[in-house]
Amino acid sequence: MKSLKNQNRDVALATVVSCDPKFKLDGAEIRNEFWAVHVDMALVKTEDLVRSRKNCNTLGNAEKTKIAWPSTFVRD
Repeated sequence: MKSLKNQNRDVALATVVSCDPKFKLDGAEIRNEFWAVHVDMALVKTEDLVRSRKNCNTLGNAEKTKIAWPSTFVRD
């Protein structure tokens, strides 16, 4: 995953879970501009999440969980 602040910076290693805009995380659809990803390992633990989840505000908190991340910031 790429940083929202600096697109040249990798911030996490993640696995794409779903690209379906109707996929739900915490009961809310991820919508067209997001993909659901499983954060395997945060490389920059202080990177803020676009959408907070439960007790997760940063990538460090979101390790080993699913989050929504803008699809344009997810790279192979």
